[in-house]
Amino acid sequence: MECNCAKSCQKTAANIRVIDQHHRVGANVELKNTLLETITQPACKSSHCIQTFLGNPVTYQVKKLEKSDLIKTRDYCDRNNKTFYIHAPLIANLSKDPGTKDDKDASILKKSWQALKSETEQLNGLPAGCVLHIGSKGTIPNLIRNLNDFDVPRNKHISQKKLLCLENAAGQGTTLGRNFEELRQIYEGIDVNSVGLCIDTAHIFGSGVNTLSTHEDVVKLFDDIEASYGGKPDVIHLNDSKVAFNKKVDRHENITSGYIWNGEKEGLRTLLNICYENDIDCILETPESCRDLDLIRSKYMDLQTIDTYREKIK
Repeated sequence: MECNCAKSCQKTAANIRVIDQHHRVGANVELKNTLLETITQPACKSSHCIQTFLGNPVTYQVKKLEKSDLIKTRDYCDRNNKTFYIHAPLIANLSKDPGTKDDKDASILKKSWQALKSETEQLNGLPAGCVLHIGSKGTIPNLIRNLNDFDVPRNKHISQKKLLCLENAAGQGTTLGRNFEELRQIYEGIDVNSVGLCIDTAHIFGSGVNTLSTHEDVVKLFDDIEASYGGKPDVIHLNDSKVAFNKKVDRHENITSGYIWNGEKEGLRTLLNICYENDIDCILETPESCRDLDLIRSKYMDLQTIDTYREKIK
């Protein structure tokens, strides 16, 4: 999920300008020695938001950040109107039975809990959030119980209230959160004041929920989110899909090179414009996110498309 075009990031970033603070599109990037170095690397400097992992995505190990690094990062973000997200380990899973007698499930739950506790505690007080896959080989009631027992605190930072954001699934295997009915069940059972929502466009497409191709499709998407979650998503993972609609597979592709937006771009424009109107962060998790950042800013984030969108919704 990290940008693997590091050699072109510096050149690309130098040619990109930030249009204004409402255009909030950034990339998933590699963690450097410090969090401040991560946020100020060339691929991030012209973006208002970024995402990274605090360790190997497929282990439970989470890097412990120095307090001075956290303070410097907070101050830098506040001065430059930036937010950032830490993606929880991909193997973290809170959908297991908290009363399980199975040693393996108990270990998964304990390690997931420890990783999330470390990340949310470190992020509290920063303009940041932690993104978590909802889980698999478990149940929604288990997830609700575990999240309520976890008692996620509200972020102390004034600009970012949701310390934890649950991410919808592409529908593969036993993954949970694959449609709006499952999301509705989850958010009816937990405290939405502290647990937010991350919508991944490739997952929405792959799970067969919405094609995202037209203006009307995207407006319906946000209406469905409102109905199940009670508001706009807190962050969007902006990805094209390497697999066809409703294939129930999680594979990301570069923007306009996949099955979602390789033809008509109306849905992409509407999505970006709704995010602009609502200051919603969009994180690219594509193979060449620096290229995609340049593409989006040069072709799909201009004042003309914003004006066209405003006229269309009147």
